[in-house]
This record gives sequence, C-alpha cells and structure tokens, in this order.
Amino acid sequence: SPLLRALAALHQPVAARRPAMVMTGGDEPPNVVPGKAAAAVDPEAKDDEEDKHSHRSDDTVWESAEGKDEDDLIENTVGQSKQDTLFIKLEHFVSKQFGKKGSEKRPSVTLEIVEQHRSEEDFWCIIDGKVFDLGPFLRGEAKHPGGKSILTRQLGLGGQSADERFVRWHHPSGNTVRRAPDYFIGDLEGYVPKAKAKNCCSIS
Repeated sequence: SPLLRALAALHQPVAARRPAMVMTGGDEPPNVVPGKAAAAVDPEAKDDEEDKHSHRSDDTVWESAEGKDEDDLIENTVGQSKQDTLFIKLEHFVSKQFGKKGSEKRPSVTLEIVEQHRSEEDFWCIIDGKVFDLGPFLRGEAKHPGGKSILTRQLGLGGQSADERFVRWHHPSGNTVRRAPDYFIGDLEGYVPKAKAKNCCSIS
C-alpha cells in the first residue's frame, strides 16, 4: 500500500534519501582504488561498529529508576519478548495521559506531517505507531540520558522509523516509558502493526 511504501522510505537513513553524487570525466569516488569495485557496506554492521567506539560520558545522565515499587507489582511478563513488554508499557503510560488509542482525547498525526520534521533540530520519530518529538533533546531544551549523539545517529542511520533502536537501547522497567508521554505528538494515522514473529527469548 502507499502507506507501507512511505513507512519503508522513512526507515531509510537520511543519507540514503540524498541525491547520488554526480561525477564526470575521470573522477573516482573517494577512497576507491581505480579499476576496483567498492566493497558493499552493511549499514547495521557499521552502526554496531560505531557503538563499540562511541564515547558519550560527557553527554549522558546518571539517573535512579522511577516507579520501582510499581514495577515489582506488574503482571507476569513470561512469554513476552522485550519488544512486546516495552510497547505494552509505553502504551500504558501514553494512554494514562492521553486516553486510549482511538479516543477523542487522543491526538493523531498524518505521515505527511511527520515527514516535515526530520532535521537535526526538529526530529519526530515513530515508535510502535506513535509519533514522538525528539527536538527538545536535540536543541538542548531537555537532557536525554543517553546523550544527544544517540538521537542524531537514529536520524542519520535509522531514519524516522525508530522501533529497532528504541527496543535495543531501552528496558521496559526504565524511566523512558514513563517520560515518553511528555514528548508524544499523536498516533500515526493509518498505522498497522507488523505481524508478530515467534521469539526464542522472553523477559521474566
């Protein structure tokens, strides 16, 4: 469908959406030996390699976990993947502030509007069909515990579709799901969740 194709485009890093560099005459791409084909670069491998060497100690924030007593009383999560549990708790806290999905109180936003917010100071991302504004962190109006660079890397390497990196870097018992409603813009109109795949592991 047009919406699915548009969402796939949002998942592309910003660099992938830029026009290709035009070369004339005997120009060679940078760092390419003449006569040899350039080796393919795996974006995920590059991303993981950057994670190993990333230094964020000057930009990260140490925090105590909020709501520890509540987490101790939460329902059993055996059999749920980390993503399932994280998204369930994210929805729980968003709905507490904005009402249940589909209610009149809860805002929604179109894909066309979301696409207008993908600069280094005005960046909206999509997580589980929910749109969040990361701009305050990028402009220095709020402090992101993981530092600013992890957000700019999402924009540069992951695009606006942020499910994978959000799940990778956050835990369901962390503070993120409690604070996310403060940056919630609305539900993405027309969003349909992906079919769930079977998982080998779960959180207990």
